[in-house]
Amino acid sequence: MINSLDTIELSELLASSASGDQNAFAKLYKITSPYLNALVVRVVTEPAVAQEVLQEAYIQIWQQVNRFDPARGAPMAWLTNIVRSRALDRVRHEKSQHSRVEKVSVEPMLSVIEDDSQHARFSSEFKKLAHCLQPISTEQRRSIVLAFCYGLSHSEISDKVNAPIGTVKSWVRRGLNNVRKCMKS
Repeated sequence: MINSLDTIELSELLASSASGDQNAFAKLYKITSPYLNALVVRVVTEPAVAQEVLQEAYIQIWQQVNRFDPARGAPMAWLTNIVRSRALDRVRHEKSQHSRVEKVSVEPMLSVIEDDSQHARFSSEFKKLAHCLQPISTEQRRSIVLAFCYGLSHSEISDKVNAPIGTVKSWVRRGLNNVRKCMKS
């Protein structure tokens, strides 16, 4: 952990960064990122996601560095607060996304696509899309709906439909190719 002697140096680096000194910011990153990365990994648990969160946090720090006031608190406390908030926001978002997806049923959306009587209510583009989705397999259709209507990744779709990720990728790729060809005709 960063000791109290570094507080003065960190305050100076933050002040220099606030005036646009990129070298000072790079040094600030070098000094603080190992500690802050460990914090993010503890909150987020996935190293790849943690790295992304840390990058987003440092972008925010760079954009808001002029808001740091040493009279209001220690530099590490300010940095830690930003990073921790970013990490917690990501965890909340992931949980929200996961619970939203668990509550969502693809079946009503698929039934609209499969029910010709429903098509009259929609535009000609939707009718054409619905027509192009009909001939593809149920698995492909379901995977496409989960990916593009609900924003799920291939791995999330794999978990939801209980199929290997490679299979899901193939379903989405082949299904989209078939739909694309149909839409062009």
